Amino acid sequence: MYGPRAHNVTIEGLAQLIMGGSVRIDVGCAARILGTMLESHIEVGDASHYIYHFARKQGWDIPAYPLAGCGEIKRFFAEQDVCNVPSWYVKIGVDPQRAKRLYGNTLVAVCGPDYRHVAFVLNGCYHAHDAGFTDLLHSGLIEKMSARPDTTQALERLTDRILAFELHGDTGGLPTF
Repeated sequence: MYGPRAHNVTIEGLAQLIMGGSVRIDVGCAARILGTMLESHIEVGDASHYIYHFARKQGWDIPAYPLAGCGEIKRFFAEQDVCNVPSWYVKIGVDPQRAKRLYGNTLVAVCGPDYRHVAFVLNGCYHAHDAGFTDLLHSGLIEKMSARPDTTQALERLTDRILAFELHGDTGGLPTF
């Protein structure tokens, strides 16, 4: 089966196998399967740079130094109904205090089957610094989080949240954009 419906059937089948206990896999393996299936629908990178990545993907002319006054950042802010970078992050569900200090944290953005996005900000740097935003498999996140016992549970929660969003549109209370 091909097309948008196939996407849901495949993920739902995987989720049923895992949740039903028919297949026993560790969280790193589950995340790699999810990353393989969703490919570029899950992007990972430096949380403080996601606004610029998102705007560029939407077709806005955002230069290397977006706040220097050139490019379309002001028009992007106006279209998004925000006045600055922190207010955009608040709009997508980041806590207002955290939105002011995103550097050094990782953002995982998931694009659902209906092209709505949801963003998860993780405490700490679990992405490859020089890769910009890249898909989950190539981001380094799975390896970094599954290698340490103190972050394995966070990877499991993230994987569960991604599955809930992809299967049921459940954002866990986060807004979509």
